[in-house]
Amino acid sequence: MKGFTIIEVLVAILITAIAIVGYAMLLTSFGIFNRDKALLSCLTQGASSAMEVCRDRRNPLANFSCRGFNINISVRGSCQPATNQCNSVTVTAQHGNKRYDLTDMVCNF
Repeated sequence: MKGFTIIEVLVAILITAIAIVGYAMLLTSFGIFNRDKALLSCLTQGASSAMEVCRDRRNPLANFSCRGFNINISVRGSCQPATNQCNSVTVTAQHGNKRYDLTDMVCNF
């Protein structure tokens, strides 16, 4: 008798299907991980850039686009301290439910 039985074929199909589903899940989780890393990079860059603009005693932009993400920037504290004074300023970069806070002193000497 030559060939495979129907049971052997079904088992081979089942094993192949499990391997394909596992591979698809791996690719999906890898894509989500890369998206989250790109978003974190954009949030960090946005908060850092906004803090630098604030240190120049100017008000940063309210939002910007980075790698397809629309990043919203908010500032708590004054970017324009009085002469010979320092203010604590917190810059928040946010996209959806992800956010990055950066706090620093802004001085006017």
